[in-house]
Amino acid sequence: MKEYVLSQLQEKGPLPSSNFEDKSVEAWRSTGWTSGRNVDMMLTFLWAKGEIMVAKRKGNVKYWDLSEHHLPEWVSKEILSDREVSERAAQKSLQALGVAPANQIKRHYIRRCYKDLDKALAELEADGHIISVEIHEDGRTWRGKWYIHANDIPLLERLVEGNWEPRTTLLSPFDNLICDRRRTEQLFNFHFRLEVYFPKSKRKYGCYVMPILHGDHFIGRLDPVIDRKHSVLNINAVFAEPEAPKTREIAQAVANTVNELGDFLGARRIVYGRQIPSGWKRELS
Repeated sequence: MKEYVLSQLQEKGPLPSSNFEDKSVEAWRSTGWTSGRNVDMMLTFLWAKGEIMVAKRKGNVKYWDLSEHHLPEWVSKEILSDREVSERAAQKSLQALGVAPANQIKRHYIRRCYKDLDKALAELEADGHIISVEIHEDGRTWRGKWYIHANDIPLLERLVEGNWEPRTTLLSPFDNLICDRRRTEQLFNFHFRLEVYFPKSKRKYGCYVMPILHGDHFIGRLDPVIDRKHSVLNINAVFAEPEAPKTREIAQAVANTVNELGDFLGARRIVYGRQIPSGWKRELS
């Protein structure tokens, strides 16, 4: 099956998955929803290995091709050992997270695919690439060994000095900042769940609710739905966190980021529902 897919792409690519015959000798089996999807699973396997990539899309259809046909010459073709993969991936993960213990690094970037992560972290620390730190809050020290990348120390110092420009923005439900729900609650005291998989009767906020990030605090969330036929962005509801400021300034910042979302989606009009926090209603209408 693998050789067949690669040869087809070599001769005829880019191709959609529907162009491949199922030539598997043994069917793919799983306990989930992927049993029997032999072509799709082989494409996913080859994509994960970097041998193929999505060359283009037509609507929702992906067109696959050999990576070598599209990647520029400067892309490294270096083959890494498991140790090198873990060391490099751990550093990328840590710099994306800012500060994290081993279990959070493990759940980020090449999620749960690290080999001997504890050993890799120990070697990175010994070489001075990463530094162990303690986090103190309200007179107590957080449990576990936390790390920060050595290259981020100057950035941390600038943040401590107040040298940064906070902004207000909406996050996708799949944003990397909140993809690790346990970490999100620990660092930001913000409980977030994607409710699209919940029965309607158990949804508290909405299917695809977007968190509202203001500076380094989550101040609320809103439930948007785009009506593409009429170019209307409907904001079904806006929710504020218990400690969120109910000032006109904050409300205007939220309104501005909703307007940015509307512009991105090509909406000509934004319509708010009745669920709006008191103190924000004047600006969100």
